[in-house]
Amino acid sequence: MIAEKEFSKNSKNVVIETEVVVATPNGKKKFRVADLAVYRLLNNLLEYLKIVQVGKSDKNGKPVKREQEAIDDIEAHTNLKVTFVDYQSKKIKP
Repeated sequence: MIAEKEFSKNSKNVVIETEVVVATPNGKKKFRVADLAVYRLLNNLLEYLKIVQVGKSDKNGKPVKREQEAIDDIEAHTNLKVTFVDYQSKKIKP
């Protein structure tokens, strides 16, 4: 798994989960569901360490519109670059 190579499940306070709801109050939608998220709680504050979005790409290899909008919303809220994985070609785009 992508995140397990970077983060150990035994790391202190680190959580690796699928289907994580990310609040995006100023985005196109009020929340998004990240396909995979790595995060930790520090002093009751949520800190995202990695977010992966899995979806379909267009013929140029870029995420289709709905995936790109989700990525944009998540990145704007978390200040974290989302890793995109095209489920058809299995190519990872950081």
